[in-house]
Amino acid sequence: MSPPVTASGVPDTPTTPDVSNIAIKGSVMDHVLFPKGMKHEQGRSNLWERSGLQGGLRSNARDGTLTLTTHEVIPEHEGELELTDSALSTKANEASFDGKRGEVKSQGESLAEKGTETRSKEVPIYNDRIIAIDFDDVCTQNMLAIITEHNEKYGTDLTMDDLETYVFWQNRGWGSPADVSRKVKTLNQILPQTLPIPGFAEALRTLRSLGHPIHIVTSRPEADRQVVSEWLMTHGGITIGNAADDVIAAAWFTGIYSSAYPALEDKGDTESAKAREEELNSRLKEIWKEGADEGKSGLAKLEILRKISASLFIDDHHGNLEPIVNATPSIPCLLFGSYGWNRASSGFSSPVAMMDYDQRIAMGLPLPFEEIPEGRDHRLHRTKDWDDVVRWVKQWDREAASGV
Repeated sequence: MSPPVTASGVPDTPTTPDVSNIAIKGSVMDHVLFPKGMKHEQGRSNLWERSGLQGGLRSNARDGTLTLTTHEVIPEHEGELELTDSALSTKANEASFDGKRGEVKSQGESLAEKGTETRSKEVPIYNDRIIAIDFDDVCTQNMLAIITEHNEKYGTDLTMDDLETYVFWQNRGWGSPADVSRKVKTLNQILPQTLPIPGFAEALRTLRSLGHPIHIVTSRPEADRQVVSEWLMTHGGITIGNAADDVIAAAWFTGIYSSAYPALEDKGDTESAKAREEELNSRLKEIWKEGADEGKSGLAKLEILRKISASLFIDDHHGNLEPIVNATPSIPCLLFGSYGWNRASSGFSSPVAMMDYDQRIAMGLPLPFEEIPEGRDHRLHRTKDWDDVVRWVKQWDREAASGV
């Protein structure tokens, strides 16, 4: 849920080697394309080191032999793949590069028939498309920390299952919108004791190693920049910046929810105080409805995503993603986590949804349920954890390389 340091430019998608060109020219080093901005020697070294292999490409100018040598980290697995210039030129139009398995193939040529022992090894596909991520409940266990603090402070027995929506006052135990606003002022200041989502730091490093710049885009206010930076360093050793060892390129803070949680005086028990409280609750509900109807939080994030030329956004709140996947042009999104509040689309489209929990229960009315549309056609995909995210991104990269 959250922003500005610096923004990077529009990324280029790297290109796989053109085998037919190699065959015609008889030289590999003039035609293998390495990550943007790298020289041949530097790119070759970094590419193989980052793929988990040791070895490289050799070109023999005398006989036109192209040799791809890979030595895995495990010493007993070694192999050489040799493709002669004549073999390549004979089948130049039929040759293909299979990016999914990292193997160069020439139709009609069988390495097994030649008696050459090879071992398939998946080579990562590198590109520099920007991935933007939310912070709370994507990197942090924010809601769990808030519930734990709420139980201690107010003597409740709430669990994560009680959070059916992202709007606190629609859930059990939180009271009216005004009650929530008073509570959030203290409960939202507990980031230092908030634990991380398992695997988030390792996953971010993996995505960065694949070539993706990472940006945080959160609904937190700019005033939280320092505490967010400190939390990332404490719980993941992650820094924000443009240095080679910085995992996060930039962080952006929209502060979009500030108006929904105004600073309020304690409610009194006089008749006039009760009347003021009722009027206040009505006004706060309208603020929430207006924000949801206009998609203010998602649109604020969309503006940043376009500014940084993001190609993918990851958030736990469907309400934030809806304006992004429905925009023109849209940006594909991952809905993160198996949370109660993202099992269904929540909002304020009916009078029942405008009631707080106690009002609904008193009338015996269930919370409205609207299924979230997912899949390629909707540009929205669900990922349950960070392992799932990494798998999805790798497949996304492979499809981009193959032109899918």
